[in-house]
Amino acid sequence: MTLIARSPTTERSQPSGTNREPEWLRKWQQLVTRARRWWGMAQRYLLQDHTQLWWDRVACLGGGSLGFIWMISAWIRQAQHGWQTGLLIAGLPWLLTRLRPQIDKLLMPLQRYRERIPRWGLITIGIVGPLGITTMLLRIGADWLGFSDERCIQFALLLGTAVATAVLRNPEAAANQSNTTASPAVRERTPS
Repeated sequence: MTLIARSPTTERSQPSGTNREPEWLRKWQQLVTRARRWWGMAQRYLLQDHTQLWWDRVACLGGGSLGFIWMISAWIRQAQHGWQTGLLIAGLPWLLTRLRPQIDKLLMPLQRYRERIPRWGLITIGIVGPLGITTMLLRIGADWLGFSDERCIQFALLLGTAVATAVLRNPEAAANQSNTTASPAVRERTPS
């Protein structure tokens, strides 16, 4: 049996008794630190300092952009109902912002049931609900109801948006926020 002695050049030169972290762990910790720092800045500067009007404009701009991209995609693949779906994608955010007071009145009876569900549960239902509706409509709608895939997508857009709005929209907070964020001239005009 032969023993091979290790030379000092093959061993890493580190002080004895120190536990050096692996490179991947250090990089992962740096990434997490950067993400936390970015999220803190995003909460401070992006999420808190904007009015509802700003968020409405962002929603309408995003929906309009996605609707336009959908229409171009439908034109390229020559889909029969592609322009209708594109208009629906572009128009839903605009409709939701314009009809917000009426939607809030419709959602007020659901508020007492929403209060019983924790916030993480509401967010989960708001995300999974539209996905489940879309999956069911695409599987069942085309086979059993005889709808085309494009019609199923349109129904899924409408129903999924309705479910997400019903679950995630807080009409009481919206009513309180609209009274506190309105300008003094607007508050004077509105009857109390």
